[in-house]
Amino acid sequence: MEENFIPDYSKYDIDFLIDVYSRLDRINNPLKAQALDEELKKRFNLPPETQIDPNVVLSFINAYRGKKNKIRTELSKYEEMIKHGWIAGVVIGTISFLSWLLAMITKQTEIHGVEITVYSIVDIIFIFALSYGVFQKSRVCANIFAGYFILVKLIQIATVNLYAIIGLLIFSPFLVRAVIGTIKYHKINDDEIFEKALVWQKEQNN
Repeated sequence: MEENFIPDYSKYDIDFLIDVYSRLDRINNPLKAQALDEELKKRFNLPPETQIDPNVVLSFINAYRGKKNKIRTELSKYEEMIKHGWIAGVVIGTISFLSWLLAMITKQTEIHGVEITVYSIVDIIFIFALSYGVFQKSRVCANIFAGYFILVKLIQIATVNLYAIIGLLIFSPFLVRAVIGTIKYHKINDDEIFEKALVWQKEQNN
């Protein structure tokens, strides 16, 4: 028997729509099936006259779910790379701040061959700001942070600062991996397979 309540599918995300589509008894719920088909057309900009073939869409849903499991695994890996990057940034910023604070207290003019100036605190703030950007999965911040850190350390190494070599070897791998992580993270599109299914369906109806 057809149910009287027809959900407003426009309020739900693609995962909910997929779950409903795979479970819906289209024979006994034709109005719900029609409403869901119409929402899918709107969601993927298909012409109103497009006829949705449930069997075709369901086959792509199964492919989508398999792909999504793989995507989740990849996302976890990239999120871990990003996490290591911003943690490395916080550690770098903390070390820089403590070194600056110690220099201020002891009235030193340099630490490990690096001159302490009023711009040192600006550098520290910059590091923490970029770390927060990496935490937010910003590709721009990750790239700037890695490039800035490596450039500064190379300049310090050129002035025969051995401590800079240690910092470069320890932290640069994490920052570079964070760059890769943010780029890969944003390339993943959970809706790709499902969208291709409906696009393919559109082409079949032309």
